[in-house]
Amino acid sequence: MADKKITQFTQIGASEISASTDVLPIINDGGNKKITVADLLSTTSIVGETGSIALVYTGSSGNITPQSGSNRMWVEADSFSTIGGGCENTVSSIFSTIAGGICNTTSQTGAVVSGGCDSTASGVVSTVGGGRNNTASNTGATVGGGISNNASGNSSIIGGGILNTASCHCSTIGGGACNTSSARVSTISGGYKNSAVGLSNCSVIGGGSNNTVSSYSSVVGGGLCNVVSANSSVVDGGVCNVASGACTTIGGGKSNTSSGTLSTIGGGESNTSSGIFSTIGGGCSNIASGCKATIGGGSDNTASNSGATIGGGFCNTASCPFSTIGGGLSNTASLSCTTVAGGKQNTASGNASTVSGGYNNTASGPYSLVGGGNCNTASGTRSIVVGGCNNVASGACSIIGGGRNNTTSTSLSIVVGGCDNIVCSPGNYSIIVGGISNIISNCMATIGGGQENNISGRFATISGGYRNDASGNCATISGGSLNSGSSIWATIGGGYQNNALAAQSTIGGGTINTAGGVSSVIGGGRYNTGSGNCSVISGGSCNATFCNSSTISGGKCNTVSGFYSTIGGGRDNTVSGCCAIVGGGCNNVASGNHAIVGGGRNNTATGVGSVVIGGEGNCGECDCSFIAGHNIIARTTSSLHVNNLLLETGSLPTSDPGIVGMLYRSGTDIKISLG
Repeated sequence: MADKKITQFTQIGASEISASTDVLPIINDGGNKKITVADLLSTTSIVGETGSIALVYTGSSGNITPQSGSNRMWVEADSFSTIGGGCENTVSSIFSTIAGGICNTTSQTGAVVSGGCDSTASGVVSTVGGGRNNTASNTGATVGGGISNNASGNSSIIGGGILNTASCHCSTIGGGACNTSSARVSTISGGYKNSAVGLSNCSVIGGGSNNTVSSYSSVVGGGLCNVVSANSSVVDGGVCNVASGACTTIGGGKSNTSSGTLSTIGGGESNTSSGIFSTIGGGCSNIASGCKATIGGGSDNTASNSGATIGGGFCNTASCPFSTIGGGLSNTASLSCTTVAGGKQNTASGNASTVSGGYNNTASGPYSLVGGGNCNTASGTRSIVVGGCNNVASGACSIIGGGRNNTTSTSLSIVVGGCDNIVCSPGNYSIIVGGISNIISNCMATIGGGQENNISGRFATISGGYRNDASGNCATISGGSLNSGSSIWATIGGGYQNNALAAQSTIGGGTINTAGGVSSVIGGGRYNTGSGNCSVISGGSCNATFCNSSTISGGKCNTVSGFYSTIGGGRDNTVSGCCAIVGGGCNNVASGNHAIVGGGRNNTATGVGSVVIGGEGNCGECDCSFIAGHNIIARTTSSLHVNNLLLETGSLPTSDPGIVGMLYRSGTDIKISLG
């Protein structure tokens, strides 16, 4: 065989041979021999380099192959490399160490394999602690143990596990299976099929399965199939979550996506935060797409504009800047700074409008408010519907407290409650307290309650009742039914079908009374008519005043047609003279100015200043006549007419008093003084 240097051998087994006096077994064609290293170097045709050693045998074909089961060292004897033990281990570089194991290999300076099987440390100062089929193939790479792990990145580390790959500078895998860390300074603590790839420098995967980080300083804490694809983003855990925006965070849950810069999802399922600084706390299928939008939880909620907030609930939409929905179902806040606190199918569509709760309510006016209830609408600027059902406040600053089907369509109008009440144009500043189907159509009017009352006059008031109508300005109806105050300052206290037709006219109550004179008054009764200005009918039935300042105190079918005249009572009495009086009785007539009928029946005072005290059938035809009796006709003026005259003579003077016309008694005679 030709001379051959040891360094030219194709294979050399390394062992603990360290001196030229060590004995080497030589196997040649099946025969065994022993020879020292010194003899090997001096007697064979193999020329060794200084300090080089080999354990060899010569096969039948003349080729040099290693002894089966031996350790092999292809290094200089003074290279400080070591094989501690084991079987079929190979060291081919200086300062390298194999502590033990089987079929391990170190091929670069300072490489170490502590033990295990079929592992390779092929990087400078690389290390394999143990395990099987592990590879540390770059400078400073380390595999602690496990199976089929590959640390190919500079200073990369794999702690253990199986089929893990750390292929970039300072990448780390703690353990697990089939994990890949291919980005600089990336870390995978464990789990299965996790990947730190691409530009995911300084990223971390804590564990779990099939998680991926592909961006700088990103973190996946654990879970399944989570993806972080933007810088400084975090997925703490869960399943199939994606953090694709810079500095985003997903706490956990399933199928969540955080794609807006600095957006956050706490958990839940199928949530998407795509707006900058957007936040979703949890829930299902929620979308926060506006800048700084927030959804606390719930399902199928959407916050799609800057600062929009949804606390929770189902199918809610906050679509404008700083709009807010607290919760509930299918609520919508669709203009800037709108709020829906809760409820179902509520809409706040006016600027800074609010719906506190309820069902199918709408606040569409700027700064409007619906407190709750059902199907209410506040469409006027700063309008309010506190509650109830089907109420509409369309006037600016109008208010509906509650009830059903109430409407305020003019500014600063109010309906406190009730049903089917309406304040319409021009009913500014008007109020309906309650009742049913009441209507105000002029400003500063008031209806307290009742049913089907109507006000068309300014400053008018109906306190209550049924079908009352105040069409006069400042008219007042306190109650009753079918009463009408149609002139300014008209007043009706109550009753039925009373009509105050003239300015400042008053009806206290009763039935079918009519005050047609200015400042006329009817206290009550029925079928009374006050047509004269400042006339008064206190009560009774079918009484009538036709001239100014006339009075009927009561009775029935009495008539005053003279100025300043009076009927005290009775029946079918008539006063037609100015300043005339009928005190009472029946069928009496005072037709003379200043005439008086005190009472009785069928008496007539037709003369000026005539007086009929009472009785029956008397007729004061002469001026200033005085009748006391019955069936007397005054024959002359300024005279006393009586049927009989009875004098108490005992009280008469007994001598002439010296007063013209005065009676006095002289003995048994009655005389008249001549003065």
